[in-house]
Amino acid sequence: MPHIPLEQVLALFRQQNVTGILATSRPNDGTRALVETKPRGLRVVFFIRPYRVRADIQTWLAQLPQGVAEKIAFRNAEQLFKR
Repeated sequence: MPHIPLEQVLALFRQQNVTGILATSRPNDGTRALVETKPRGLRVVFFIRPYRVRADIQTWLAQLPQGVAEKIAFRNAEQLFKR
């Protein structure tokens, strides 16, 4: 998987008039970098994957305590549509 420098990614978003993204990465470093940069004119809604290994992909959501998944989904949606 290629690694593209953050500034190059942000430049590409600007060129394509991208104003918002749902960001996720594994490891989470790329997502954190996008969020921490707080790029002007780009809304970044992050989703940090809570699983550590590929085998957890299918089951991590079911392992959360009741109500946590709904709160995560709501907070991400709230951030996405916040003005």
